[in-house]
Amino acid sequence: MKLNPIETIRQHIDQIDQELIRLLNQRAQKALQTLEHKEKDSIYAPGREKMVLHNLVQHNHGPLSQRAIENIFTDIMHECRHLQYQSQKNNQQRTIAVQGLHASFSEGAAMQYCRDQNILSPQLQYHVSSESVIQSLNNHQASIGIMAINNDQGGLVEETIAALNQESYQVIDTVAFLVEQNLLTQANCDQNDIKTVYSHSQAIRQCQSFVDSKLSHCKIVEVGDTALAAKQLADGHYGKQAAVIASAKAAEAYHLIIYHPKIQNLENNITIFLVIQKREST
Repeated sequence: MKLNPIETIRQHIDQIDQELIRLLNQRAQKALQTLEHKEKDSIYAPGREKMVLHNLVQHNHGPLSQRAIENIFTDIMHECRHLQYQSQKNNQQRTIAVQGLHASFSEGAAMQYCRDQNILSPQLQYHVSSESVIQSLNNHQASIGIMAINNDQGGLVEETIAALNQESYQVIDTVAFLVEQNLLTQANCDQNDIKTVYSHSQAIRQCQSFVDSKLSHCKIVEVGDTALAAKQLADGHYGKQAAVIASAKAAEAYHLIIYHPKIQNLENNITIFLVIQKREST
């Protein structure tokens, strides 16, 4: 059956509309790609948008008026800008500031939280101190912070409490993470050759029985993070007669030897980590 002229024209319009949708989505994808090269809070670029409108008007030969072209593309740029803002917000929600370096227990707790919440490909920021985690939230570099707050053996983490008291934050979740402490060395050695042991104060308290019975001859030095202690040992900062208390993952990450595994007092050594975010002002 032969179509009448208006139906033929409408078919052409439908085809053009479909091509416009394809091109508009292609434009939106390009707008999203520019996010990688933009500074934070610089999504809106009025100078660039003015130039785009000027160029479009110059290439417009009707029948749409210049005003119509400006209105249409102003809306298109507005929607692309909104898409950029939404994408940036989603990316920030996947950025998590953790209290510890790579291979710290905080990192393990963060990854457990992400699995539980189905957060895919999270971006982790590593901070030695709780205060640094707080600073990252203040600067909107991360949307979530994860910090240790309590261990049955080690007690409350005073550093975290002090950091949280400085600002207004809300706890959005907690993570109960199994912590297994290990004595790590650079190489196999006699236990009596170990003269100094480095670790976080919490880790030392969690392993107090082992420290008292097996390492009573050693000087115990507190460090801001177990993974930092492992890294410093691997980098040669502590010398050959030193050991650290840290995770098995830290031994793997920094190429250390697990001289003695699972030295914590409690077999089921659970540390509670807080998941926090900055409280929005009202």
